[in-house]
Amino acid sequence: MPEPSEMIFAPWSEETVAALSRYQDGPVHPYTCPNEHQQEETRLVATPNGWVCSDDSCAYAQNWAHAASLGDWEAAIRAVLPSATFDDKPEATA
Repeated sequence: MPEPSEMIFAPWSEETVAALSRYQDGPVHPYTCPNEHQQEETRLVATPNGWVCSDDSCAYAQNWAHAASLGDWEAAIRAVLPSATFDDKPEATA
């Protein structure tokens, strides 16, 4: 598992794009566009040339990602938070 501070820079292989896309769909906070949009959250989309904003009217691009985003992020989270769960359903609140 890469160290948390390690970075990867585009261009990215198709395998890297696929891994970053899986990360974006996971339970951790996704990479998001820092620009203001009408939507509450605008996720970045991984491409071979780096991240791009999911809002087609926005020109934001980012050429880096944390290397840990490529790995088994569930295992990485459990290493820090052993009680972490990754259920699709939110826990009921009283």
